[in-house]
Amino acid sequence: MSSRPSAVTEVVGFHRAAALPGIEVVDAVNSPREWRVATPNFSVVVFRTWRGPVRVGARTYLGEPGLAFCNMPGVAMVARPEGDRAGSFNVIEVASEVIGDWLGERGMRGSRPEWSEVMKRLSPELCLRFAHFFDSFDAHESPLRLQSEAIQLSESIIGGLLISTGERRSAEAPALRGTARMREC
Repeated sequence: MSSRPSAVTEVVGFHRAAALPGIEVVDAVNSPREWRVATPNFSVVVFRTWRGPVRVGARTYLGEPGLAFCNMPGVAMVARPEGDRAGSFNVIEVASEVIGDWLGERGMRGSRPEWSEVMKRLSPELCLRFAHFFDSFDAHESPLRLQSEAIQLSESIIGGLLISTGERRSAEAPALRGTARMREC
Protein backbone atom coordinates (compact mmCIF):
# COMPACT_ATOMS: atom_id res chain seq x y z
CA MET A 1 0.00 0.00 0.00
CA SER A 2 1.40 3.38 -0.94
CA SER A 3 0.12 6.81 -0.10
CA ARG A 4 0.03 10.32 -1.46
CA PRO A 5 -0.34 13.46 0.63
CA SER A 6 -3.85 14.90 0.58
CA ALA A 7 -5.89 17.57 2.31
CA VAL A 8 -8.70 15.01 2.71
CA THR A 9 -8.80 13.30 6.09
CA GLU A 10 -8.47 9.62 5.40
CA VAL A 11 -9.58 7.11 8.04
CA VAL A 12 -8.79 3.41 7.66
CA GLY A 13 -9.96 0.97 10.30
CA PHE A 14 -9.07 -2.69 10.67
CA HIS A 15 -11.52 -4.66 12.82
CA ARG A 16 -11.58 -8.18 14.23
CA ALA A 17 -13.86 -9.77 16.78
CA ALA A 18 -13.01 -12.73 18.99
CA ALA A 19 -16.47 -14.14 18.23
CA LEU A 20 -15.62 -14.31 14.50
CA PRO A 21 -12.20 -15.91 14.10
CA GLY A 22 -10.98 -15.86 10.51
CA ILE A 23 -12.95 -12.73 9.58
CA GLU A 24 -11.54 -9.22 9.34
CA VAL A 25 -13.32 -6.04 8.29
CA VAL A 26 -11.61 -2.99 6.77
CA ASP A 27 -13.31 0.40 6.55
CA ALA A 28 -11.70 3.04 4.34
CA VAL A 29 -13.25 6.50 4.44
CA ASN A 30 -12.07 9.33 2.18
CA SER A 31 -9.20 7.27 0.81
CA PRO A 32 -7.23 9.13 -1.87
CA ARG A 33 -4.43 6.56 -2.02
CA GLU A 34 -3.42 3.86 -4.42
CA TRP A 35 -3.94 0.44 -2.85
CA ARG A 36 -1.58 -2.46 -3.53
CA VAL A 37 -2.84 -5.51 -1.71
CA ALA A 38 -2.39 -9.28 -1.65
CA THR A 39 -4.02 -11.16 1.19
CA PRO A 40 -3.96 -14.84 2.14
CA ASN A 41 -7.76 -14.69 2.50
CA PHE A 42 -10.81 -14.49 0.28
CA SER A 43 -11.85 -10.85 0.17
CA VAL A 44 -14.78 -8.79 -1.02
CA VAL A 45 -14.40 -5.04 -1.52
CA VAL A 46 -17.73 -3.20 -1.54
CA PHE A 47 -17.45 0.27 -3.05
CA ARG A 48 -19.49 2.95 -1.31
CA THR A 49 -18.28 6.17 -2.97
CA TRP A 50 -14.87 5.06 -4.29
CA ARG A 51 -14.43 4.90 -8.09
CA GLY A 52 -11.46 3.85 -10.15
CA PRO A 53 -9.57 1.15 -12.00
CA VAL A 54 -8.68 -2.09 -10.20
CA ARG A 55 -5.94 -4.14 -11.85
CA VAL A 56 -5.54 -7.87 -11.28
CA GLY A 57 -2.84 -9.49 -13.38
CA ALA A 58 -3.25 -8.26 -16.95
CA ARG A 59 -6.94 -7.31 -16.52
CA THR A 60 -8.32 -3.99 -15.37
CA TYR A 61 -11.83 -3.55 -13.97
CA LEU A 62 -13.70 -0.38 -13.09
CA GLY A 63 -14.75 -0.23 -9.45
CA GLU A 64 -17.71 1.95 -8.51
CA PRO A 65 -20.63 2.07 -6.08
CA GLY A 66 -22.97 -0.87 -6.57
CA LEU A 67 -20.13 -3.24 -7.46
CA ALA A 68 -18.10 -5.69 -5.41
CA PHE A 69 -14.52 -6.68 -6.21
CA CYS A 70 -13.97 -10.33 -5.27
CA ASN A 71 -10.36 -11.41 -4.79
CA MET A 72 -8.95 -14.90 -4.35
CA PRO A 73 -6.31 -15.68 -1.70
CA GLY A 74 -2.78 -14.69 -2.69
CA VAL A 75 -3.81 -12.68 -5.76
CA ALA A 76 -2.29 -9.19 -5.92
CA MET A 77 -4.41 -6.22 -6.94
CA VAL A 78 -3.68 -2.55 -7.53
CA ALA A 79 -6.46 0.04 -7.25
CA ARG A 80 -6.18 3.77 -7.86
CA PRO A 81 -9.01 6.26 -7.32
CA GLU A 82 -10.31 7.91 -10.48
CA GLY A 83 -8.91 11.41 -10.89
CA ASP A 84 -7.14 11.04 -7.54
CA ARG A 85 -10.48 11.68 -5.81
CA ALA A 86 -11.01 10.25 -2.37
CA GLY A 87 -13.69 7.65 -1.85
CA SER A 88 -14.97 5.17 0.70
CA PHE A 89 -15.25 1.38 0.65
CA ASN A 90 -15.47 -1.63 2.95
CA VAL A 91 -13.72 -4.97 2.80
CA ILE A 92 -14.49 -8.30 4.38
CA GLU A 93 -11.64 -10.79 4.44
CA VAL A 94 -12.57 -14.40 5.14
CA ALA A 95 -10.03 -17.15 5.81
CA SER A 96 -10.20 -20.19 3.52
CA GLU A 97 -11.08 -22.41 6.48
CA VAL A 98 -14.10 -20.26 7.29
CA ILE A 99 -15.30 -20.33 3.67
CA GLY A 100 -14.84 -24.12 3.80
CA ASP A 101 -16.95 -24.30 6.97
CA TRP A 102 -19.67 -22.17 5.37
CA LEU A 103 -19.77 -24.45 2.33
CA GLY A 104 -19.71 -27.57 4.54
CA GLU A 105 -22.77 -26.31 6.40
CA ARG A 106 -24.57 -26.16 3.04
CA GLY A 107 -23.60 -29.75 2.18
CA MET A 108 -20.78 -28.67 -0.15
CA ARG A 109 -17.91 -30.04 1.92
CA GLY A 110 -14.77 -30.54 -0.15
CA SER A 111 -15.84 -27.96 -2.74
CA ARG A 112 -13.14 -25.61 -3.91
CA PRO A 113 -14.77 -22.18 -3.89
CA GLU A 114 -14.25 -19.58 -6.58
CA TRP A 115 -15.86 -16.22 -7.14
CA SER A 116 -18.47 -16.22 -9.90
CA GLU A 117 -16.97 -12.93 -11.18
CA VAL A 118 -14.03 -10.73 -10.19
CA MET A 119 -16.11 -7.53 -10.41
CA LYS A 120 -19.76 -8.23 -9.69
CA ARG A 121 -22.77 -5.91 -9.79
CA LEU A 122 -24.60 -6.38 -6.49
CA SER A 123 -28.34 -6.84 -6.28
CA PRO A 124 -30.13 -4.26 -4.12
CA GLU A 125 -30.69 -6.98 -1.50
CA LEU A 126 -27.00 -7.92 -1.41
CA CYS A 127 -26.00 -4.23 -1.21
CA LEU A 128 -28.27 -3.85 1.82
CA ARG A 129 -26.93 -7.05 3.44
CA PHE A 130 -23.31 -5.88 3.09
CA ALA A 131 -24.15 -2.34 4.28
CA HIS A 132 -25.98 -3.71 7.30
CA PHE A 133 -23.10 -6.05 8.15
CA PHE A 134 -20.44 -3.36 7.83
CA ASP A 135 -22.49 -0.74 9.68
CA SER A 136 -23.28 -3.07 12.58
CA PHE A 137 -19.85 -4.73 12.87
CA ASP A 138 -18.37 -3.83 16.23
CA ALA A 139 -15.83 -6.00 18.04
CA HIS A 140 -17.57 -5.13 21.33
CA GLU A 141 -20.99 -6.32 20.13
CA SER A 142 -22.39 -9.48 21.70
CA PRO A 143 -20.90 -12.68 20.22
CA LEU A 144 -24.39 -13.98 19.39
CA ARG A 145 -25.26 -10.87 17.37
CA LEU A 146 -21.92 -10.90 15.49
CA GLN A 147 -22.25 -14.59 14.67
CA SER A 148 -25.86 -14.11 13.55
CA GLU A 149 -24.85 -11.24 11.24
CA ALA A 150 -21.96 -13.33 9.84
CA ILE A 151 -24.28 -16.29 9.16
CA GLN A 152 -26.71 -14.08 7.27
CA LEU A 153 -23.89 -12.53 5.27
CA SER A 154 -22.36 -15.95 4.56
CA GLU A 155 -25.63 -17.10 2.99
CA SER A 156 -25.62 -13.99 0.80
CA ILE A 157 -21.98 -14.44 -0.20
CA ILE A 158 -22.43 -18.13 -1.03
CA GLY A 159 -25.68 -17.55 -2.90
CA GLY A 160 -24.67 -14.37 -4.70
CA LEU A 161 -20.90 -14.38 -5.21
CA LEU A 162 -19.42 -17.88 -4.96
CA ILE A 163 -19.54 -20.91 -7.18
CA SER A 164 -18.23 -24.34 -6.29
CA THR A 165 -15.99 -26.33 -8.58
CA GLY A 166 -18.85 -28.80 -8.96
CA GLU A 167 -20.80 -26.22 -10.98
CA ARG A 168 -19.91 -25.75 -14.63
CA ARG A 169 -18.54 -22.27 -15.22
CA SER A 170 -17.46 -22.38 -18.83
CA ALA A 171 -16.30 -24.68 -21.58
CA GLU A 172 -12.78 -24.71 -20.16
CA ALA A 173 -13.83 -25.47 -16.58
CA PRO A 174 -13.69 -29.29 -16.89
CA ALA A 175 -10.07 -29.17 -18.08
CA LEU A 176 -9.11 -26.87 -15.22
CA ARG A 177 -10.82 -29.18 -12.71
CA GLY A 178 -9.07 -32.14 -14.29
CA THR A 179 -5.71 -30.42 -13.91
CA ALA A 180 -6.45 -29.62 -10.28
CA ARG A 181 -7.46 -33.25 -9.64
CA MET A 182 -4.20 -34.51 -11.23
CA ARG A 183 -2.20 -32.22 -8.94
CA GLU A 184 -4.12 -33.53 -5.92
CA CYS A 185 -3.34 -37.14 -6.89
